[in-house]
Amino acid sequence: MKEESRIIIAFILSIIIIMLFSFYQGKKMVVPPAVKKPVVQHSFTPPLSVSPSSIPSSSPLQLVNKKNLKFSNKNIIFQNKIFYSQIETLGGKIKYFGLKNFIRPGKKQFTFFKSGSMFEDFYPLIKGQFPYEQIQTKKPDTIILQTFLSSYSIKKIFKFSSDKYKFKVNFNITNTTGKSIIYPGAIIYLGKINSVVPHFSNRIFPEFYVLTANNRVQNLNLEQVGNKQKITGSAFAVQNRFKLYYFKFKNPVKIYAENNGKDIIWEINIPQTEIKSNKTYQMPISVYIGPSDYFIAKKEISSTWVLGSGPFASIGRFIFEILAGLHKVIPNWGWAIIILTLLIKVIFFPITQNGLKSMKQIQKLRPYLKDIQTKYKDNPQMMQRELMGLYRTYKINPFGGCLPFLIQIPIFIGFFLALKNSIFLRGSPFILWIKDLSRPDTVFHIGVIPVNILPFIMFITYFFQQKTMPQMDPSAKYMTYMIPVVMLFLFYNFSSGLLLYWVVMSVLGVIEQWYIGKTT
Repeated sequence: MKEESRIIIAFILSIIIIMLFSFYQGKKMVVPPAVKKPVVQHSFTPPLSVSPSSIPSSSPLQLVNKKNLKFSNKNIIFQNKIFYSQIETLGGKIKYFGLKNFIRPGKKQFTFFKSGSMFEDFYPLIKGQFPYEQIQTKKPDTIILQTFLSSYSIKKIFKFSSDKYKFKVNFNITNTTGKSIIYPGAIIYLGKINSVVPHFSNRIFPEFYVLTANNRVQNLNLEQVGNKQKITGSAFAVQNRFKLYYFKFKNPVKIYAENNGKDIIWEINIPQTEIKSNKTYQMPISVYIGPSDYFIAKKEISSTWVLGSGPFASIGRFIFEILAGLHKVIPNWGWAIIILTLLIKVIFFPITQNGLKSMKQIQKLRPYLKDIQTKYKDNPQMMQRELMGLYRTYKINPFGGCLPFLIQIPIFIGFFLALKNSIFLRGSPFILWIKDLSRPDTVFHIGVIPVNILPFIMFITYFFQQKTMPQMDPSAKYMTYMIPVVMLFLFYNFSSGLLLYWVVMSVLGVIEQWYIGKTT
Protein backbone atom coordinates (compact mmCIF):
# COMPACT_ATOMS: atom_id res chain seq x y z
CA MET A 1 0.00 0.00 0.00
CA LYS A 2 1.04 3.58 -0.54
CA GLU A 3 0.62 4.23 3.15
CA GLU A 4 3.13 1.51 3.94
CA SER A 5 5.52 2.93 1.36
CA ARG A 6 5.31 6.30 3.06
CA ILE A 7 6.00 4.64 6.42
CA ILE A 8 9.15 3.03 5.00
CA ILE A 9 10.20 6.37 3.51
CA ALA A 10 9.52 8.03 6.86
CA PHE A 11 11.76 5.46 8.52
CA ILE A 12 14.55 6.28 6.06
CA LEU A 13 14.09 9.98 6.75
CA SER A 14 14.21 9.23 10.46
CA ILE A 15 17.51 7.42 9.97
CA ILE A 16 18.79 10.40 7.96
CA ILE A 17 17.72 12.69 10.80
CA ILE A 18 19.67 10.46 13.19
CA MET A 19 22.72 10.83 10.97
CA LEU A 20 22.28 14.57 10.81
CA PHE A 21 21.88 14.56 14.60
CA SER A 22 25.34 12.99 14.90
CA PHE A 23 27.18 14.57 11.99
CA TYR A 24 25.91 18.14 12.25
CA GLN A 25 26.26 18.65 15.99
CA GLY A 26 29.47 20.29 15.02
CA LYS A 27 30.96 18.02 12.36
CA LYS A 28 32.58 19.81 9.47
CA MET A 29 33.15 17.73 6.36
CA VAL A 30 34.73 20.38 4.18
CA VAL A 31 38.46 20.87 4.43
CA PRO A 32 39.21 24.60 4.37
CA PRO A 33 41.66 25.83 1.75
CA ALA A 34 45.29 25.72 2.70
CA VAL A 35 46.36 28.77 4.62
CA LYS A 36 49.68 29.98 5.83
CA LYS A 37 50.40 29.13 9.41
CA PRO A 38 49.18 32.17 11.29
CA VAL A 39 50.98 33.96 14.03
CA VAL A 40 48.71 34.21 17.02
CA GLN A 41 48.32 37.87 17.93
CA HIS A 42 47.20 38.45 21.49
CA SER A 43 45.39 41.73 21.08
CA PHE A 44 45.18 43.22 24.54
CA THR A 45 42.30 45.52 25.43
CA PRO A 46 41.74 45.14 29.18
CA PRO A 47 38.41 46.43 30.50
CA LEU A 48 38.50 49.63 32.52
CA SER A 49 37.01 48.12 35.64
CA VAL A 50 38.93 50.57 37.85
CA SER A 51 38.70 54.34 37.67
CA PRO A 52 42.27 55.41 38.44
CA SER A 53 41.75 58.81 40.00
CA SER A 54 44.41 59.09 42.70
CA ILE A 55 45.69 55.53 42.26
CA PRO A 56 49.05 55.49 40.48
CA SER A 57 49.52 53.21 37.49
CA SER A 58 52.34 50.75 37.50
CA SER A 59 55.48 51.63 35.63
CA PRO A 60 56.05 50.04 32.21
CA LEU A 61 56.15 46.29 32.71
CA GLN A 62 59.62 44.79 32.81
CA LEU A 63 60.95 41.40 33.78
CA VAL A 64 63.02 41.72 36.95
CA ASN A 65 64.96 39.22 39.01
CA LYS A 66 64.38 39.42 42.74
CA LYS A 67 65.52 37.10 45.51
CA ASN A 68 68.21 35.75 43.14
CA LEU A 69 65.84 33.34 41.39
CA LYS A 70 67.68 31.04 38.99
CA PHE A 71 65.62 31.19 35.81
CA SER A 72 66.10 28.28 33.45
CA ASN A 73 64.03 26.53 30.83
CA LYS A 74 63.20 23.07 32.09
CA ASN A 75 60.37 20.59 32.03
CA ILE A 76 58.71 19.63 35.31
CA ILE A 77 57.06 16.23 35.14
CA PHE A 78 53.95 15.49 37.14
CA GLN A 79 52.13 12.20 36.87
CA ASN A 80 49.58 10.32 38.92
CA LYS A 81 47.77 7.02 38.44
CA ILE A 82 45.80 8.17 35.42
CA PHE A 83 47.67 10.94 33.56
CA TYR A 84 51.12 12.24 32.69
CA SER A 85 51.95 15.93 32.20
CA GLN A 86 54.90 18.20 31.56
CA ILE A 87 55.07 21.80 32.77
CA GLU A 88 57.64 24.07 31.13
CA THR A 89 59.11 26.91 33.18
CA LEU A 90 59.52 29.12 30.09
CA GLY A 91 56.08 30.70 29.99
CA GLY A 92 54.93 28.72 33.05
CA LYS A 93 52.72 26.51 30.90
CA ILE A 94 51.49 22.94 30.64
CA LYS A 95 53.32 21.67 27.59
CA TYR A 96 52.11 18.07 27.39
CA PHE A 97 49.14 16.14 28.72
CA GLY A 98 48.26 12.49 28.15
CA LEU A 99 46.27 9.70 29.78
CA LYS A 100 47.76 6.40 30.91
CA ASN A 101 44.66 4.41 30.05
CA PHE A 102 42.32 3.97 27.05
CA ILE A 103 45.40 3.59 24.85
CA ARG A 104 45.14 2.44 21.25
CA PRO A 105 47.36 -0.37 19.93
CA GLY A 106 50.90 0.79 19.20
CA LYS A 107 50.61 3.92 21.36
CA LYS A 108 52.23 4.60 24.72
CA GLN A 109 49.66 7.13 25.94
CA PHE A 110 46.37 8.73 24.98
CA THR A 111 47.79 12.14 24.07
CA PHE A 112 45.50 15.14 24.59
CA PHE A 113 48.04 17.72 23.43
CA LYS A 114 51.78 18.17 22.96
CA SER A 115 53.83 21.31 22.36
CA GLY A 116 51.03 23.12 24.15
CA SER A 117 50.92 26.43 26.00
CA MET A 118 48.10 25.93 28.50
CA PHE A 119 48.10 28.66 31.21
CA GLU A 120 50.83 30.72 29.58
CA ASP A 121 50.27 34.42 30.36
CA PHE A 122 50.77 37.39 28.05
CA TYR A 123 51.14 41.01 29.09
CA PRO A 124 50.98 44.33 27.23
CA LEU A 125 54.31 45.70 25.95
CA ILE A 126 56.09 42.41 26.64
CA LYS A 127 56.81 40.28 23.61
CA GLY A 128 57.37 36.56 23.72
CA GLN A 129 57.52 34.23 26.69
CA PHE A 130 59.18 35.02 29.96
CA PRO A 131 60.67 32.58 32.45
CA TYR A 132 59.35 31.23 35.71
CA GLU A 133 61.29 29.46 38.40
CA GLN A 134 60.03 26.49 40.38
CA ILE A 135 59.59 27.13 44.09
CA GLN A 136 60.24 24.08 46.23
CA THR A 137 57.36 22.78 48.33
CA LYS A 138 56.91 19.81 50.63
CA LYS A 139 53.58 18.95 49.03
CA PRO A 140 54.19 16.29 46.33
CA ASP A 141 50.92 17.11 44.53
CA THR A 142 51.67 20.85 44.24
CA ILE A 143 53.87 22.69 41.75
CA ILE A 144 54.59 26.40 42.33
CA LEU A 145 56.10 28.65 39.68
CA GLN A 146 57.13 32.26 40.34
CA THR A 147 58.39 35.24 38.42
CA PHE A 148 58.65 38.99 39.01
CA LEU A 149 57.28 41.63 36.70
CA SER A 150 58.01 45.26 37.61
CA SER A 151 56.01 45.84 40.80
CA TYR A 152 54.45 42.39 40.96
CA SER A 153 55.22 38.92 42.13
CA ILE A 154 53.36 36.41 39.96
CA LYS A 155 52.80 32.85 41.13
CA LYS A 156 51.13 29.96 39.37
CA ILE A 157 50.13 27.21 41.77
CA PHE A 158 49.12 23.84 40.28
CA LYS A 159 47.36 21.49 42.71
CA PHE A 160 46.88 17.94 41.44
CA SER A 161 45.52 14.77 43.02
CA SER A 162 46.69 11.17 42.86
CA ASP A 163 43.66 9.64 41.14
CA LYS A 164 41.57 12.40 39.50
CA TYR A 165 41.54 14.21 36.18
CA LYS A 166 40.45 17.36 37.96
CA PHE A 167 43.01 19.84 39.31
CA LYS A 168 43.26 23.48 40.31
CA VAL A 169 45.35 26.36 39.03
CA ASN A 170 45.65 29.55 41.03
CA PHE A 171 47.12 32.80 39.68
CA ASN A 172 48.43 34.90 42.59
CA ILE A 173 49.49 38.45 41.69
CA THR A 174 51.05 40.31 44.61
CA ASN A 175 51.76 44.04 44.77
CA THR A 176 55.34 44.25 46.12
CA THR A 177 55.37 48.07 46.49
CA GLY A 178 54.35 50.24 49.40
CA LYS A 179 51.40 51.83 47.59
CA SER A 180 48.24 50.84 45.71
CA ILE A 181 48.74 50.37 42.00
CA ILE A 182 46.67 49.23 39.03
CA TYR A 183 47.45 45.82 37.69
CA PRO A 184 47.03 46.15 33.89
CA GLY A 185 45.56 42.69 33.36
CA ALA A 186 46.74 39.80 31.21
CA ILE A 187 45.68 37.25 28.62
CA ILE A 188 45.82 33.61 29.77
CA TYR A 189 46.16 31.11 26.95
CA LEU A 190 44.07 28.03 27.74
CA GLY A 191 44.55 25.81 24.72
CA LYS A 192 43.95 24.93 21.11
CA ILE A 193 42.41 22.05 19.17
CA ASN A 194 42.70 21.08 15.52
CA SER A 195 39.77 22.39 13.49
CA VAL A 196 40.29 20.52 10.22
CA VAL A 197 38.04 17.48 9.70
CA PRO A 198 39.24 15.58 6.59
CA HIS A 199 37.03 13.82 4.08
CA PHE A 200 36.46 10.09 4.70
CA SER A 201 37.06 10.63 8.39
CA ASN A 202 35.01 9.73 11.45
CA ARG A 203 36.38 12.70 13.35
CA ILE A 204 33.86 15.08 14.80
CA PHE A 205 34.21 18.85 14.84
CA PRO A 206 34.83 20.03 18.41
CA GLU A 207 32.01 21.62 20.37
CA PHE A 208 32.41 24.74 22.51
CA TYR A 209 30.10 25.71 25.36
CA VAL A 210 30.09 28.68 27.71
CA LEU A 211 28.06 29.09 30.88
CA THR A 212 27.25 32.79 30.65
CA ALA A 213 27.08 35.23 33.53
CA ASN A 214 23.28 34.77 33.74
CA ASN A 215 23.65 30.95 33.94
CA ARG A 216 22.63 30.22 30.36
CA VAL A 217 24.53 27.70 28.24
CA GLN A 218 25.67 29.11 24.90
CA ASN A 219 27.15 27.08 22.07
CA LEU A 220 29.93 28.96 20.24
CA ASN A 221 29.86 28.71 16.45
CA LEU A 222 33.47 28.34 15.34
CA GLU A 223 33.15 26.10 12.28
CA GLN A 224 33.91 28.79 9.71
CA VAL A 225 37.51 29.86 9.26
CA GLY A 226 37.99 33.34 10.72
CA ASN A 227 35.11 33.06 13.18
CA LYS A 228 35.81 34.84 16.46
CA GLN A 229 33.82 34.78 19.65
CA LYS A 230 34.07 36.99 22.72
CA ILE A 231 31.78 36.27 25.64
CA THR A 232 31.68 36.64 29.41
CA GLY A 233 31.15 33.43 31.33
CA SER A 234 31.77 31.57 34.57
CA ALA A 235 32.66 28.25 32.91
CA PHE A 236 33.89 27.04 29.56
CA ALA A 237 33.97 23.56 28.00
CA VAL A 238 35.50 22.08 24.86
CA GLN A 239 34.51 18.58 23.78
CA ASN A 240 35.98 16.56 20.94
CA ARG A 241 34.47 13.05 21.04
CA PHE A 242 36.66 11.35 23.68
CA LYS A 243 38.30 14.51 25.07
CA LEU A 244 36.81 17.06 27.43
CA TYR A 245 38.40 20.30 28.60
CA TYR A 246 36.45 22.07 31.31
CA PHE A 247 37.38 25.33 33.06
CA LYS A 248 35.39 26.80 35.92
CA PHE A 249 36.11 30.29 37.23
CA LYS A 250 35.30 31.77 40.63
CA ASN A 251 34.07 34.98 38.99
CA PRO A 252 32.89 35.55 35.40
CA VAL A 253 35.73 36.28 32.96
CA LYS A 254 35.98 37.32 29.34
CA ILE A 255 36.51 34.30 27.10
CA TYR A 256 37.97 34.57 23.61
CA ALA A 257 37.89 31.85 20.92
CA GLU A 258 38.99 31.95 17.28
CA ASN A 259 39.19 29.57 14.31
CA ASN A 260 42.34 30.51 12.39
CA GLY A 261 41.94 27.82 9.71
CA LYS A 262 44.21 25.26 11.34
CA ASP A 263 43.36 25.39 15.02
CA ILE A 264 40.74 26.79 17.31
CA ILE A 265 42.38 28.79 20.08
CA TRP A 266 40.76 29.77 23.35
CA GLU A 267 41.96 32.13 26.08
CA ILE A 268 40.69 34.29 28.92
CA ASN A 269 41.32 37.77 30.26
CA ILE A 270 42.54 38.59 33.78
CA PRO A 271 40.90 41.98 34.21
CA GLN A 272 42.60 45.25 35.05
CA THR A 273 42.22 45.76 38.77
CA GLU A 274 43.52 47.71 41.75
CA ILE A 275 45.90 45.84 44.07
CA LYS A 276 46.66 47.51 47.38
CA SER A 277 50.10 47.61 48.92
CA ASN A 278 51.49 44.11 49.69
CA LYS A 279 48.13 42.53 48.89
CA THR A 280 47.45 39.66 46.51
CA TYR A 281 44.89 39.33 43.74
CA GLN A 282 43.87 35.70 43.24
CA MET A 283 42.27 34.05 40.24
CA PRO A 284 41.49 30.37 40.96
CA ILE A 285 40.53 28.08 38.08
CA SER A 286 39.09 24.60 38.48
CA VAL A 287 40.19 22.40 35.57
CA TYR A 288 39.12 19.01 34.21
CA ILE A 289 41.13 17.47 31.38
CA GLY A 290 40.00 13.94 30.76
CA PRO A 291 37.50 11.63 29.08
CA SER A 292 34.22 13.13 27.89
CA ASP A 293 32.49 9.86 28.82
CA TYR A 294 29.50 10.58 31.05
CA PHE A 295 30.21 7.82 33.57
CA ILE A 296 33.77 9.08 34.18
CA ALA A 297 33.26 12.84 33.97
CA LYS A 298 30.16 12.94 36.22
CA LYS A 299 32.30 11.77 39.18
CA GLU A 300 34.37 14.96 38.99
CA ILE A 301 32.14 17.54 37.27
CA SER A 302 28.95 18.61 39.01
CA SER A 303 27.79 20.80 36.10
CA THR A 304 25.25 18.68 34.22
CA TRP A 305 25.17 21.05 31.24
CA VAL A 306 28.65 19.86 30.28
CA LEU A 307 27.60 16.20 30.09
CA GLY A 308 24.40 16.58 28.08
CA SER A 309 20.82 15.76 28.93
CA GLY A 310 17.53 14.79 27.35
CA PRO A 311 15.45 11.63 26.83
CA PHE A 312 17.73 10.06 24.22
CA ALA A 313 20.81 10.72 26.36
CA SER A 314 19.04 9.00 29.26
CA ILE A 315 18.17 6.01 27.05
CA GLY A 316 21.77 5.81 25.88
CA ARG A 317 23.13 5.84 29.42
CA PHE A 318 20.65 3.19 30.52
CA ILE A 319 21.68 0.99 27.57
CA PHE A 320 25.36 1.49 28.34
CA GLU A 321 24.90 0.54 31.99
CA ILE A 322 23.42 -2.76 30.82
CA LEU A 323 26.29 -3.12 28.33
CA ALA A 324 28.85 -2.44 31.08
CA GLY A 325 27.17 -5.07 33.27
CA LEU A 326 27.49 -7.63 30.47
CA HIS A 327 31.13 -6.62 29.99
CA LYS A 328 31.87 -7.52 33.62
CA VAL A 329 30.70 -11.07 32.88
CA ILE A 330 32.21 -11.28 29.38
CA PRO A 331 35.27 -8.98 29.29
CA ASN A 332 35.08 -8.15 25.59
CA TRP A 333 33.07 -5.16 24.42
CA GLY A 334 32.34 -6.73 21.03
CA TRP A 335 30.72 -9.84 22.51
CA ALA A 336 28.89 -7.65 25.04
CA ILE A 337 27.39 -5.62 22.15
CA ILE A 338 26.31 -8.82 20.37
CA ILE A 339 24.67 -10.25 23.50
CA LEU A 340 22.88 -6.98 24.27
CA THR A 341 21.63 -6.81 20.67
CA LEU A 342 20.31 -10.35 21.03
CA LEU A 343 18.54 -9.41 24.28
CA ILE A 344 16.95 -6.36 22.60
CA LYS A 345 15.71 -8.58 19.77
CA VAL A 346 14.24 -11.10 22.22
CA ILE A 347 12.50 -8.39 24.25
CA PHE A 348 10.89 -6.81 21.18
CA PHE A 349 10.19 -10.09 19.38
CA PRO A 350 6.43 -10.12 20.25
CA ILE A 351 5.97 -6.64 18.80
CA THR A 352 8.04 -7.48 15.73
CA GLN A 353 6.14 -10.73 15.28
CA ASN A 354 2.77 -8.96 15.39
CA GLY A 355 4.00 -6.31 12.99
CA LEU A 356 5.29 -8.79 10.44
CA LYS A 357 2.10 -10.84 10.73
CA SER A 358 0.07 -7.71 10.02
CA MET A 359 2.19 -6.96 6.97
CA LYS A 360 1.79 -10.53 5.71
CA GLN A 361 -1.99 -10.46 6.23
CA ILE A 362 -2.27 -7.14 4.42
CA GLN A 363 -0.21 -8.65 1.61
CA LYS A 364 -2.82 -11.43 1.27
CA LEU A 365 -5.61 -8.85 1.18
CA ARG A 366 -3.93 -6.83 -1.53
CA PRO A 367 -6.46 -7.77 -4.30
CA TYR A 368 -9.39 -6.69 -2.09
CA LEU A 369 -7.62 -3.47 -1.11
CA LYS A 370 -6.93 -2.72 -4.77
CA ASP A 371 -10.61 -3.32 -5.67
CA ILE A 372 -11.75 -0.89 -2.94
CA GLN A 373 -9.25 1.72 -4.08
CA THR A 374 -10.41 1.37 -7.69
CA LYS A 375 -14.13 1.36 -6.82
CA TYR A 376 -14.01 4.42 -4.56
CA LYS A 377 -11.18 6.36 -6.18
CA ASP A 378 -13.47 9.39 -6.50
CA ASN A 379 -14.77 9.13 -2.94
CA PRO A 380 -11.81 9.16 -0.49
CA GLN A 381 -14.01 9.17 2.61
CA MET A 382 -15.96 6.09 1.48
CA MET A 383 -12.69 4.40 0.50
CA GLN A 384 -11.30 4.99 3.98
CA ARG A 385 -14.43 3.56 5.65
CA GLU A 386 -14.36 0.44 3.47
CA LEU A 387 -10.64 -0.10 4.10
CA MET A 388 -11.05 0.23 7.87
CA GLY A 389 -14.05 -2.11 7.74
CA LEU A 390 -11.95 -4.70 5.91
CA TYR A 391 -9.21 -4.38 8.53
CA ARG A 392 -11.75 -4.86 11.34
CA THR A 393 -13.25 -7.93 9.66
CA TYR A 394 -9.86 -9.65 9.45
CA LYS A 395 -8.64 -8.17 12.78
CA ILE A 396 -5.66 -6.43 11.22
CA ASN A 397 -3.92 -3.37 12.60
CA PRO A 398 -3.02 -1.37 9.46
CA PHE A 399 -0.29 0.41 11.38
CA GLY A 400 1.11 -2.73 12.99
CA GLY A 401 3.70 -3.16 10.25
CA CYS A 402 5.40 0.11 11.08
CA LEU A 403 6.01 -0.66 14.76
CA PRO A 404 9.20 -2.73 14.23
CA PHE A 405 10.66 0.24 12.35
CA LEU A 406 9.56 2.94 14.77
CA ILE A 407 10.71 1.05 17.86
CA GLN A 408 14.25 0.82 16.47
CA ILE A 409 14.58 4.60 16.16
CA PRO A 410 14.93 5.48 19.90
CA ILE A 411 16.92 2.28 20.49
CA PHE A 412 19.29 3.17 17.66
CA ILE A 413 19.70 6.77 18.86
CA GLY A 414 20.26 5.51 22.40
CA PHE A 415 22.82 2.96 21.23
CA PHE A 416 24.53 5.61 19.10
CA LEU A 417 24.79 8.03 22.01
CA ALA A 418 25.94 5.21 24.30
CA LEU A 419 28.80 4.24 22.00
CA LYS A 420 29.71 7.57 20.36
CA ASN A 421 31.67 9.06 23.26
CA SER A 422 32.29 5.89 25.24
CA ILE A 423 35.99 5.94 25.88
CA PHE A 424 35.80 2.35 27.14
CA LEU A 425 35.64 1.17 23.52
CA ARG A 426 38.75 3.16 22.58
CA GLY A 427 41.53 0.72 21.76
CA SER A 428 39.27 -2.27 22.54
CA PRO A 429 39.72 -5.07 19.97
CA PHE A 430 37.09 -7.60 18.98
CA ILE A 431 38.06 -10.47 16.66
CA LEU A 432 39.81 -10.95 13.32
CA TRP A 433 40.37 -7.60 11.57
CA ILE A 434 38.46 -5.46 14.10
CA LYS A 435 41.24 -3.98 16.22
CA ASP A 436 39.47 -0.97 17.71
CA LEU A 437 35.71 -0.81 18.30
CA SER A 438 35.80 3.00 18.52
CA ARG A 439 37.03 3.29 14.91
CA PRO A 440 35.84 2.11 11.50
CA ASP A 441 37.16 -1.37 10.68
CA THR A 442 39.42 -0.17 7.87
CA VAL A 443 41.57 -2.93 6.38
CA PHE A 444 43.33 -0.88 3.68
CA HIS A 445 42.99 2.28 1.60
CA ILE A 446 42.46 2.88 -2.08
CA GLY A 447 44.09 6.27 -2.40
CA VAL A 448 42.46 8.33 0.35
CA ILE A 449 39.33 6.16 0.45
CA PRO A 450 39.25 3.64 3.32
CA VAL A 451 37.94 0.15 2.65
CA ASN A 452 35.73 -0.85 5.60
CA ILE A 453 34.31 -4.37 5.83
CA LEU A 454 31.41 -4.08 8.30
CA PRO A 455 29.45 -1.53 6.23
CA PHE A 456 29.38 -3.98 3.30
CA ILE A 457 28.33 -6.85 5.58
CA MET A 458 25.59 -4.56 6.90
CA PHE A 459 24.58 -3.74 3.30
CA ILE A 460 24.27 -7.44 2.38
CA THR A 461 22.38 -8.48 5.53
CA TYR A 462 20.09 -5.46 5.37
CA PHE A 463 19.39 -6.19 1.70
CA PHE A 464 18.32 -9.75 2.55
CA GLN A 465 16.25 -8.45 5.46
CA GLN A 466 14.41 -6.09 3.11
CA LYS A 467 14.14 -8.80 0.48
CA THR A 468 12.46 -11.27 2.84
CA MET A 469 10.13 -8.67 4.34
CA PRO A 470 6.49 -8.88 3.16
CA GLN A 471 5.90 -6.26 0.47
CA MET A 472 2.82 -4.17 1.16
CA ASP A 473 2.76 -2.73 -2.34
CA PRO A 474 4.62 -3.85 -5.49
CA SER A 475 5.44 -0.20 -6.17
CA ALA A 476 7.53 -0.21 -2.99
CA LYS A 477 9.83 -2.94 -4.32
CA TYR A 478 12.47 -0.39 -5.28
CA MET A 479 12.88 0.38 -1.57
CA THR A 480 14.41 -3.09 -1.17
CA TYR A 481 17.40 -1.81 -3.10
CA MET A 482 17.33 1.84 -2.08
CA ILE A 483 17.37 1.44 1.71
CA PRO A 484 20.55 -0.71 1.92
CA VAL A 485 22.37 1.65 -0.46
CA VAL A 486 21.37 4.69 1.61
CA MET A 487 22.38 2.91 4.81
CA LEU A 488 25.76 1.94 3.31
CA PHE A 489 26.65 5.56 2.53
CA LEU A 490 25.31 6.95 5.80
CA PHE A 491 26.99 4.36 8.02
CA TYR A 492 30.23 3.88 6.11
CA ASN A 493 32.56 5.74 8.49
CA PHE A 494 30.78 4.87 11.72
CA SER A 495 32.68 3.12 14.48
CA SER A 496 32.87 -0.66 14.20
CA GLY A 497 31.17 -1.00 17.61
CA LEU A 498 28.01 0.72 16.36
CA LEU A 499 28.10 -1.13 13.04
CA LEU A 500 28.54 -4.41 14.87
CA TYR A 501 25.23 -3.72 16.61
CA TRP A 502 23.49 -2.95 13.32
CA VAL A 503 24.97 -5.99 11.50
CA VAL A 504 23.88 -8.35 14.28
CA MET A 505 20.45 -6.69 14.36
CA SER A 506 20.08 -7.25 10.59
CA VAL A 507 21.21 -10.89 10.76
CA LEU A 508 18.78 -11.55 13.59
CA GLY A 509 16.09 -9.75 11.59
CA VAL A 510 16.58 -12.11 8.65
CA ILE A 511 16.36 -15.15 10.96
CA GLU A 512 13.34 -13.66 12.70
CA GLN A 513 11.49 -13.04 9.44
CA TRP A 514 12.28 -16.55 8.20
CA TYR A 515 10.96 -18.06 11.43
CA ILE A 516 7.75 -15.97 11.42
CA GLY A 517 7.22 -16.80 7.75
CA LYS A 518 7.46 -20.52 8.48
CA THR A 519 5.12 -20.41 11.48
CA THR A 520 2.33 -18.25 10.03
